[in-house]
Amino acid sequence: MRVLRPGGTLVVIDNDQVNGDFADLLAVSSAAEPQGYEDYVPDWWSAQGAHTAAVMST
Repeated sequence: MRVLRPGGTLVVIDNDQVNGDFADLLAVSSAAEPQGYEDYVPDWWSAQGAHTAAVMST
């Protein structure tokens, strides 16, 4: 939030931990447990005051 002007937009691209090609691999990775489960990432962004929108690529 410190680098955006008021009303600015931040775009974050990340691997989906629930759907998509890498979800199964991410679920068994050593970093999976500390990151929580299905709602962890959207809940974290929401707590930061952000709105998220999933966009699936092909």
